[in-house]
Amino acid sequence: MDRDTLKALQTMFSANFREQVEASPWKRSELVGTATTRADIDLELAMSASARQILGPNLTIIGEEAVSSGKWADIYADRVILIDPIDGTRLFRANDPGFASTFALLEGGRFVGGAISLPAVGRATLFTISDTPDEGGHCADDNPLELAARISDTPQATFLAEHFAGRGFAIARLGSSARRLLDISEGRCDGLIKRIDASFGVPRLWGIATGLAYCASRGLHFWWDQRSQTMAVGGLRLKACWPTHSDLSPIEYSELWSKLTAIGSARAN
Repeated sequence: MDRDTLKALQTMFSANFREQVEASPWKRSELVGTATTRADIDLELAMSASARQILGPNLTIIGEEAVSSGKWADIYADRVILIDPIDGTRLFRANDPGFASTFALLEGGRFVGGAISLPAVGRATLFTISDTPDEGGHCADDNPLELAARISDTPQATFLAEHFAGRGFAIARLGSSARRLLDISEGRCDGLIKRIDASFGVPRLWGIATGLAYCASRGLHFWWDQRSQTMAVGGLRLKACWPTHSDLSPIEYSELWSKLTAIGSARAN
């Protein structure tokens, strides 16, 4: 995947955001169901159309809103785009700038490139697997200790949050996973704990795919528990305080990604 294609996609997606969200602020507050806004749905439809315009009609699109409504798609298809139009919908509805918009391109289930956009601050980070590795993602020693987690996800997440809180880490709400992974990769947050599940047989990876690959390129560490499907990502300070006894074990990014794409899938990895 070349950066020119990523840039073209991101340019189109930014235009989609302006047209579907900024030009229609009422979509922010109109709920479709219990937790989805009209902006989520309309933006995903526009991004999907833009993606097909650039990448061709045979592109397999896996979008959060489409999958959540029951539409199955094969994550192992030849060319796939994962789309999370608004990651952190609660933040978006509350006019909090911490939400993100993200996409990832896969080929045969393998990540090849993507982007994390922060529309409220006008910033987008593009990343491909051919980018030069940069081990700059660890928090400086004088930064406050912080771990982002959805504590209610699993008993394992609860245990780890309590463990790290006892060692001086502030436990922050997860919010946007894409934004949190970007913060971790750039040394603004020590780590993240999150359960990964599936909807209608499709693993819910749209909000984390690009962020995980970016973290891996910057030398971050990963942990995984297959039984609870709980994942952790973090830097050296998280690793240094990791509990001796934990259901989550260290894992390489490539193996973790293989396990994540197999969650709920009708096709074995």
